[in-house]
Amino acid sequence: MLLMRALDADLQSRYPGAAIHSIDPETFATSGGIFLVAYADNQPVACGALRPVPGGTCEVKRMFVLATHRRRGHARAVLAALEDRARQMDAPLLALETGDAQPEAIRLYESAGYRSIPCWGPYAGSAHSRCFEKQLRSIDRIR
Repeated sequence: MLLMRALDADLQSRYPGAAIHSIDPETFATSGGIFLVAYADNQPVACGALRPVPGGTCEVKRMFVLATHRRRGHARAVLAALEDRARQMDAPLLALETGDAQPEAIRLYESAGYRSIPCWGPYAGSAHSRCFEKQLRSIDRIR
């Protein structure tokens, strides 16, 4: 897919030699993952994915906008659509990882209400990872 190749190339240029935390299309779909693509003039220009993780949380993955289409609201629209899908799945929380060399992504997430959290799982201990979360609904602690 054009967007995935462009995203991988962008990440390799920002983090030469670093591992890319991609998604396996086969297992992604069968695990309940959702992949969204935004189009302009019938051409794919932006994407993002949502992966359910144990405990009801969903992880935002593979957010990307082609360089020629940035600063037009595509990323914010994809993120909002992913949040809506997560709410439909009754996920109380969204989590994500981005890199320290992606200041535009960090600004997007912070402006959309995500807060910085310690990195987890495959991102824990990564020198370049920045992790965030956003609460989508109140979590009842007492029933």
